Amino acid sequence: MKRTVLAMLLVLLVSAVAFAEPVKIEYWTGWGGEELDDIQKYVIDEFMKENPDIIVETSTIFGSYDKLLTAIAAGTPPDVVSAVWETQIPGLAERGALMNLDEFAAKSELYDPDDFYPANYRQSLYKGSLYGIPATTNTSFIVYNKEAFREVGLDPENPPRTIEELVHAADLLTKRDENGNIVRLGYDAAGSGLWVWGHVFGGKFFDEENDVFTINSPEIVKALTWMVDYVNRYGGMQVVQEFVSGLGNYWSPQNPLFAGQVAMAGFGEWIESFNLRYGPIEYGIMAFPAPEGGIEGWTSVGGSMFCIPTGAKNPEAAWRFIEYISGPKGSEAMARLLTNMPPRRSVAEKLVDEMPVLAFGLHALESPNASSSGPLTTIDQFFLDTLGQFAEQALYGQLTPEEALNQAQQLVQFEYEMMAF
Repeated sequence: MKRTVLAMLLVLLVSAVAFAEPVKIEYWTGWGGEELDDIQKYVIDEFMKENPDIIVETSTIFGSYDKLLTAIAAGTPPDVVSAVWETQIPGLAERGALMNLDEFAAKSELYDPDDFYPANYRQSLYKGSLYGIPATTNTSFIVYNKEAFREVGLDPENPPRTIEELVHAADLLTKRDENGNIVRLGYDAAGSGLWVWGHVFGGKFFDEENDVFTINSPEIVKALTWMVDYVNRYGGMQVVQEFVSGLGNYWSPQNPLFAGQVAMAGFGEWIESFNLRYGPIEYGIMAFPAPEGGIEGWTSVGGSMFCIPTGAKNPEAAWRFIEYISGPKGSEAMARLLTNMPPRRSVAEKLVDEMPVLAFGLHALESPNASSSGPLTTIDQFFLDTLGQFAEQALYGQLTPEEALNQAQQLVQFEYEMMAF
């Protein structure tokens, strides 16, 4: 009798498992358009084929990123989110908005911290704990139009390597009409931002050892002074901005690099997928040229992170999705389809021969000159917004570079100290 009862219980248990409803996880992404519909959907479908007990329901919050914070505060967050930049990890983790992933990672067979490039691994952590994982990353560099170089007598195989050579090339490449209006800008230095040029000039925006911002350091003042002098070569920031504001949509064939309206532009590895969609042009890649005493080969590294918000209903299933999409299979598929840099060494080294555009990033990520796109503090967004606002005032001649950076330093440091309480 006992055996009969036990057998019946086993049959019921097996039947319950066999007919159990798949777990549904809600995934919010910052990707949209073709990148979501054609690329990420493919990777998600592959995950669900291998994990039929999980259904991923995807929504894009592209352009509405505040929706995530509202949902977390209301206790209705998604299970997984990738609309979090590496610069947001410290602030969100400090506020308790993200789950600590240490326990999941310790049991995972797919997550290998040693396979991630050091810069990408550092971006995943806050106070030594794991809060997010990248599936792809980006490095930054300048892309230039080789045909435009030939047109003005520049050697397309020998791009600028110093700041002086960059200015000389930009002057030659800039075109004006009969009325003196810019019709092609050699390079929009202001568009790359002070975060880029401050580093290239050898500056540090944050002193980790002393836990203090250093926005008004001499190197960063020098960088902003150069940016002001640069835009003044073309009539001032007002003139440059009037031209830039009339440029075409970045995500279209009217992208100014492909439309011939700029000859050199800040970009990343996605230049190859853009060239296939919106080109083609014959392009070259170069690091940001440095002044004497600056940082040669500097690049920023970063991108969106896959995280589990605090309050997620299905964290275990969410982790399985994250470890897949950031694992070898998912990372390779995302990098290949997006033409993005894989954050994992094993994947990058596998792809670099068939995707030569990754060569710059592969070298840059092993370099000590790779930096995040923010200082990775709890107030990165406030810092970046404030830096941009005061740099703009200097570019428009409303403040001197030194005045602008002194004021930015005071505001940002005060905000940082207030966050500590």
